[in-house]
Amino acid sequence: MLFIWSGWGILVVLIVVGTAIIVVALAQLSLQALDTPNLPLLAFCLGLFAAALNLVIDRHLKSSPPRELIYPATNARVLLTRRHALI
Repeated sequence: MLFIWSGWGILVVLIVVGTAIIVVALAQLSLQALDTPNLPLLAFCLGLFAAALNLVIDRHLKSSPPRELIYPATNARVLLTRRHALI
């Protein structure tokens, strides 16, 4: 598998792996505590949590305003924006 990312886009992979670890831990705990655990609902809720966490982090990282620089050769204004993506 090949991942290509820019900026902090690699956080998506880390959040998914972290959520998978949480799902496994909670599944083992619920299997020990209950006779018939509702694992699909647990996995669905934790998947929604991972998606919401990705959304919050994405909005935070992309909320910074662009940096404005002046190109000395032409005195043109250049805006530098940060990009965070996982492809």
